[in-house]
Amino acid sequence: MKIRSFLVLFSTCLCLGFGLPSFAQKTMLAAGEGDATKSVPEVVVPANCVAFVGVWVGKWDYGNYGEMRLHAKEVGTNCVASGSYGENNSTNPWPFEGAEIKGDKLSWLCNPRRSGTCIFEYHGDTLWARYHDPSGGRNNGVFKKVVK
Repeated sequence: MKIRSFLVLFSTCLCLGFGLPSFAQKTMLAAGEGDATKSVPEVVVPANCVAFVGVWVGKWDYGNYGEMRLHAKEVGTNCVASGSYGENNSTNPWPFEGAEIKGDKLSWLCNPRRSGTCIFEYHGDTLWARYHDPSGGRNNGVFKKVVK
């Protein structure tokens, strides 16, 4: 019985995020009366949202930005992502939170100073990137997945 209690506690800790990323499917068993166990429903993040998780490297068509890196670290069940974005070799990339995934597009306000929005459209191991801002700034690029 002590082993069962430990396993239930260990599984609960993992499922509550102490050992698994929040985008993973999670199933948790809770201890019931005696030897009985109850199954708690799975929390599932839609596949189109999980697809963005990982590290993507690419270049913009215009500007001398060099290689850039998008790291989508986490996606919640509501398809809102967080991570970082910046130069590929940067030790201090810009963090982002609240990036929305709708269909096959991840977007967020990536340039608050100019009210610029970045949109990354999923195409397998490639993201088609677009940037636009109200003053007419536009850019396009392609990013490849390098780490899942």
